[in-house]
Amino acid sequence: ANQAKVGAIPSAQEVVLSVGGVEIQPGYDVWLIAGQSNACERGVVDTAVDVVDPRVDQYACDPTNTTFRKIISAVSPLYCREGAQTGKVGPLSWFGRAAAQRQPAQRRILLVPAGVGSTSLVGGTPRWNLTGDLYLNAIAQANAALEQAKARFPASRFAGIYWAQGEEDANNSVSRAAYRDALILLISGLRSGINGASNAPVLIAGMVPEAISIGGLPYRNINLAHQDVAVAVPRC
Repeated sequence: ANQAKVGAIPSAQEVVLSVGGVEIQPGYDVWLIAGQSNACERGVVDTAVDVVDPRVDQYACDPTNTTFRKIISAVSPLYCREGAQTGKVGPLSWFGRAAAQRQPAQRRILLVPAGVGSTSLVGGTPRWNLTGDLYLNAIAQANAALEQAKARFPASRFAGIYWAQGEEDANNSVSRAAYRDALILLISGLRSGINGASNAPVLIAGMVPEAISIGGLPYRNINLAHQDVAVAVPRC
């Protein structure tokens, strides 16, 4: 198959053969990226290693930009819910490229970057609980992205959820049990609210080791809660 240019959309008639001769239709694997700053782009781009994969696109989630709710290339800037991060890189970009590399050549990755820095699930003013604006927005954006993806490629599907959050709750000294229970409810709610997500895998990003070392017990508690959920909830 011809290699697509950055941001280009290949023909819906293109097909690649998989193991056993099963035809794999071209389409998007849609990933919701949710959480706080580690779900956004904050690091400085190094062009030597931060290469662009033409199969990774984004569903722009910055409501202040003209790209809002459009499928565009996942080339910097990424239009996260908190705003565009020009010339920045982070786990979101790396995850998109890693996911694309694990897929057949005719599948594409569509990132839905719904994260906002310094936001909590439990502590302070929680914006990720089941009545929070970011939780509700994430479901709406994921469903809208999937609808657009299917309009381009009927074989598109919702592929999973990437959750990167916890520091703000650690800063509010949220207990391990409270965070664990809230995250379980969040995952259940996202799987119920997003079309085709009932059995979607959830990747829970762990706390940064340096942050745990500096933050002490509150950060260890959130990190342990992440691990608790990964054990308790199927496909996490």
